[in-house]
Amino acid sequence: MPRRTVLTFAVAAMVAVAFTVCDYLLLNDIIPNRGPRLTGYDLIKTAVAFVLAVSLVSSIYVDGREERRAEPPGVARPGPVILNLGLATAFVLLFVVSPAGFNWLGSEDNVVEYLSALFGVAGAVFFASVALAAWHLPHGSPNRTLTLVFAGACAVVLFLLGMEEISWGQRLFGFDTPDSFAANRQGEVNLHNFFTTPIHTVYRLGSWAALILLPFMVAFGPRWRLFDRFSTFLPPPWIAAMSAPIACFTSSAWPFLPMQVVMLSSLLMMAIFWHHGRRGGQDTAWLFGAAALLMVVAEAIFLLGSERFIRHWDVTEYQEFFMAFGLAALGWVAREKVRAHSHEVEPSPANESL
Repeated sequence: MPRRTVLTFAVAAMVAVAFTVCDYLLLNDIIPNRGPRLTGYDLIKTAVAFVLAVSLVSSIYVDGREERRAEPPGVARPGPVILNLGLATAFVLLFVVSPAGFNWLGSEDNVVEYLSALFGVAGAVFFASVALAAWHLPHGSPNRTLTLVFAGACAVVLFLLGMEEISWGQRLFGFDTPDSFAANRQGEVNLHNFFTTPIHTVYRLGSWAALILLPFMVAFGPRWRLFDRFSTFLPPPWIAAMSAPIACFTSSAWPFLPMQVVMLSSLLMMAIFWHHGRRGGQDTAWLFGAAALLMVVAEAIFLLGSERFIRHWDVTEYQEFFMAFGLAALGWVAREKVRAHSHEVEPSPANESL
């Protein structure tokens, strides 16, 4: 990876750590569940987040400019994108009309939570099928071991995330919380409530990196040698458009500087996708514009209406739904690539008869 991009990411990480330490010292909480404030410190933080977002996106774009030979592909599968953006719009409208309804739909043991768990398990199944396909490849096949291990690890992680979302079915099956989980913050059978803040932060930032940042880097960034080895798992641009709600359902974590960088940089990425799509004459380029518009409107509504939330963290339940949906789609893409490759290498009946 070119030095400019690496240096920019390193500086952004150091600045984020510095502000996180300041948040802890000044507010005694790294990610408070509250809306935005207009203090001088918070305004400075947002200005810094904007500078970091522009720097990150521009460094990737400029470093990759010399290697681009053609416009990136457009939205090959508009269906999932339209579905996800439509759901996000409906959720935002629900909040505008009825914060109580928004709270109810995203509460424990309700539709959004169970769908998050379902998509997590579905993603695990997709990645497991990729691992199984790699297992059946002849020994010595290129990237066989890497694909097997990485897909297997993704399957395990997504299965854990899906089951953790519903506390391993505790309320479905009605079993009691064992003594070993007595220290759980909500008295449930899950691990994430022992370390809620760090686990949720890693989940949010990791999902954003895989579903929005990585598609942008693949489309516009410099060619990284690892991309060739992990080609099965690289997301196409439509994954980024579909996953845009991840970056704008973040109001409860807005005081956390990395979340502001996530929102602002994702908005810039959608704008660049849209610009290049239009320039390349792609009929589906408007979906990136729609994603960018949704991000601006949704985040503004959530931030300006932060006092209307029944619980400030209600919005994160919907964000987790979109993360699970996007990761499941990423597993499906990997599975389709493996299936297409297997069909290419299978001998045809005509060749078998020779």
